[in-house]
Amino acid sequence: MSILILAEHNNEEVKSSTLNTISAASKISSDIEVLVVGSNIEGICKEISNYQNIKKVLSLNNTDYEHAIAEKIEPVIMS
Repeated sequence: MSILILAEHNNEEVKSSTLNTISAASKISSDIEVLVVGSNIEGICKEISNYQNIKKVLSLNNTDYEHAIAEKIEPVIMS
């Protein structure tokens, strides 16, 4: 079973809560996908792709999501 994690970040670095979530998910499955939504997130995506058990990094890189709030991200997750 695949696990999807929504990465928390500030468009520059990954927040520790995301790292903790990845660590916890790794105890359940070795098939983890991470969704990164933001602006200028190439570095974040590359960093996350190097973490253990990450099989896929999905990204939405758009200036509309530079200061992403739940109301903006919810349609992305649901699609």
